Amino acid sequence: MTEATSSAGATASSALSSSGNNSIMRSSLTIRQVICFGLGDVTFAVDISLVQEIIHIPDITRVPNTKSFVEGAINLRGKIVPVIDLRRRFKLDTHQDRTRRNRIIVLTVRSNPVGLIVDFVNQVLQIPDEALSPAPEMTITDENDKVIEAVATLNEELIILLNVDNLYSWEPEESRKHSAIPSKTTTSAATTTATPGKGNLLN
Repeated sequence: MTEATSSAGATASSALSSSGNNSIMRSSLTIRQVICFGLGDVTFAVDISLVQEIIHIPDITRVPNTKSFVEGAINLRGKIVPVIDLRRRFKLDTHQDRTRRNRIIVLTVRSNPVGLIVDFVNQVLQIPDEALSPAPEMTITDENDKVIEAVATLNEELIILLNVDNLYSWEPEESRKHSAIPSKTTTSAATTTATPGKGNLLN
């Protein structure tokens, strides 16, 4: 993993290096190991087995006639990787300046690499599958029903587990005024204990 600026990055690197063993552990103990990241004050998570690496944001080449949430593409060691701006994807504030904390999480989505621009990478968690719950009904829409796999709460903080296969299967209408994700104050899903620990985007 290309990451050297935070303890969270070091933890993620260690976890990634042992992802094979962790996937076996999850199979036998039904433990979901995830990498958490932030967009504003909302915490998201993706399954660590899908994460290839975490990198600083390099030069991104704009690609015409793409979906509105596609930032462009990067050249990652000779491979072209489409990049999604998750703030734009979820209709969050896109006027916020990017900082040194911003990262691109490179995932495997339907056998292809895809980059997600996030505000920061937080930590690695181990969450029992039985501790995950469906999103509260008040947060479900036609849009986020496809991308929110489950939710959990840790110390009253809502953690939203994404189904990355569906990240680009829909696009909110431009006229939609509200975010397609639940707010931080919606934490009534489930109280749990967690241990820190082929598509085409370009048209």
